[in-house]
Amino acid sequence: MLEKRPDTGAEAFMAARMGLGMFVKDVASGDAARPDRWMLHQAANDGFRGLFLVRFDGANAQAGPLGFVLLVNGDNDGMLACCEIARECLAALGVDGFAGASAPAAFSTAGLKQEEIINLGFKGLVLDHFAPAP
Repeated sequence: MLEKRPDTGAEAFMAARMGLGMFVKDVASGDAARPDRWMLHQAANDGFRGLFLVRFDGANAQAGPLGFVLLVNGDNDGMLACCEIARECLAALGVDGFAGASAPAAFSTAGLKQEEIINLGFKGLVLDHFAPAP
């Protein structure tokens, strides 16, 4: 479920590869031979947005999984809130390889289909700010 598989477009879409039912992202860990591996998925339905993001393997995962689950009321503003909370959580947890300070403070939904907003918002505001694994 979480092993490396050939990319079929998920990397360009979400800045992560697709596992079975979830996305998997390899992030620089300080050990080129053992990148940190994160599993993630976003949630969207009328009136709520969410995200789970958990580091489950890699050089910095020796003490066990680390991550969070977020769920907020709201649609597009809920996605923005989730991204801000996610950046704050990653910074508070001291996650290696995340450059949260460089994350943009805004995201334009202009011209995007409703179903693209959650994915591209999380990608642009959170996921793209992890250092890529070597």
